[in-house]
Amino acid sequence: MNNRAFKCNRQLEDKIELSNLWLKQRQIEVHNQMQISNQNFWFLIEKKRIDIDNTIFDHLIMIMNFKLPKQTP
Repeated sequence: MNNRAFKCNRQLEDKIELSNLWLKQRQIEVHNQMQISNQNFWFLIEKKRIDIDNTIFDHLIMIMNFKLPKQTP
């Protein structure tokens, strides 16, 4: 292989290596973003569950505190 072809081949290999590194980095970024989205999703689900639990609890307290008017005989 002559010198020019060798340089050309080396440049292509370098570009392929850079492309592979870029793809790997993008894969890591997307994976991290998916993990964050997943955590946010479960956080929102848990928050909604707590909100529902609190609403039920508030209603139970209202029911327990409700008093019928005194009836006169």
